[in-house]
Amino acid sequence: MCALRFFYTNTLHKQVEIDRIPMPRHEHKLPVILSRDEVKALLEAPRNLGHRAILATMYAAGLRISEVAALKVRDLDGDRHTITVRGGKGRKDRQVMLPDQLRERLAAFWKWKHPADWLFPGDIPGQPVSSRTIFRAGSVIEFVAQVVLARRVFTCAPTPPKGAER
Repeated sequence: MCALRFFYTNTLHKQVEIDRIPMPRHEHKLPVILSRDEVKALLEAPRNLGHRAILATMYAAGLRISEVAALKVRDLDGDRHTITVRGGKGRKDRQVMLPDQLRERLAAFWKWKHPADWLFPGDIPGQPVSSRTIFRAGSVIEFVAQVVLARRVFTCAPTPPKGAER
């Protein structure tokens, strides 16, 4: 629509009634909702403990890739069960919940890696893990998710109602 409006008004110098041009229809698809077992399988799919911790943090706290990459150790408040996200979308700070299961997973990661400043340090000393590294790890998870979903579609038989004979 914007391209047509620009073409007519700026190139042809003609006024066009936009209301007369039909708008394209958009597909509205429902999201795929995973079961608890499928979510557990996805969170345990990465072999690297760091990737597991990053993925669990993104899932449990609802963080974006750039937000989880920019987390510092001081942003975690175990006493108040919160994570402070600094400079998120729109450069806004916010606080999100820190679930107990995520806290345990991050504690295991901390014992393994001992991060000093950045929660998820990168390969370059003093720098956080890059968003690209997280994205690449996420691509592996996406592939595993597709496999899990394909298995669910092809192997799940419909559950008969209670009292029905098999």
